[in-house]
Amino acid sequence: AYFFIDLSGNLGLQCKLLHELKTQRNSSIQVNFVNENETFCSSSSDYHWFNSVNIIPFHQLETIDKIDKECPHGPDYQCRCALTRNVELNSGTHYFVTVDCSNQGLTELPSELPPFTTSLNISNNNITHLDFLGTNQNYMNLMNIYADNNRIESITVLEGSRFIDKFTALSLRNNNIRVIPKYLLSNVFDRNNYQKVVHLGKNKLPCDCSTAQVLKVWLLANKLHINDYDELLCENFNNMRVVDLDQAKVCVYPRDWTDYIYYIIAIEIFLFVLLISKVTYDYWVFKTTGYLPWPASKMPRLPCDWFFEL
Repeated sequence: AYFFIDLSGNLGLQCKLLHELKTQRNSSIQVNFVNENETFCSSSSDYHWFNSVNIIPFHQLETIDKIDKECPHGPDYQCRCALTRNVELNSGTHYFVTVDCSNQGLTELPSELPPFTTSLNISNNNITHLDFLGTNQNYMNLMNIYADNNRIESITVLEGSRFIDKFTALSLRNNNIRVIPKYLLSNVFDRNNYQKVVHLGKNKLPCDCSTAQVLKVWLLANKLHINDYDELLCENFNNMRVVDLDQAKVCVYPRDWTDYIYYIIAIEIFLFVLLISKVTYDYWVFKTTGYLPWPASKMPRLPCDWFFEL
């Protein structure tokens, strides 16, 4: 049976119900919508596809089907995808997608993402690296990534990637990051004013004198970009905050013989001055009295003595 229905002008229709009606698979019933271009639906708070949009054009429900099939999934996980907004360009309508893969037990980034994915949440997983951000073309439009509470060890893989040039938010709180690549982030911060935000809190670093002298100063200088700059910890100082490190206490080294070299040099200079003074005094006595003082007269003659006898 074929049914034709005109729902145009009814802004109170629920997108969830229309989507189910449009995608129903009962072969005995075929529903055809009239005036689709003038039909709109309202997204409900529990309908995850349009979390940030209220009134949706009916034709965008087809986009839902497409993105639903492309949303990352596997035998033991299912991510959630949401259409955040559409942009009308000369080349057509382009949409932006937010992907939520948090709490899925993932050990690596999803290999596939829907086109035009701009935001990805992979928090609360067991991911150890971010290699796909630099190598996977499916991540080329990504601008925000939230990867808190994972086991990521390094972000140097982002160097030279498109993501590091265009991102607006990078959250890596409570991971296993042990080195902060200051050169990489400084280059990004210097070129983009205050548009980029990085979260690194709760990572535990192996701190040393360089941490107190360099990293601490760098964090304070970039606190507008690194909002949780005061939550980076030192694993070898009882989880003390990096910004609380005291150079006078951290930059302490065991003494060796080179620490006394200045004392040795000072003593040598003193003895040399004393020797010159003694020789000068003996010479003055000899010129005024005609004989040398007793210590000098008992010393053996040296080849250079003739110079003073002239």
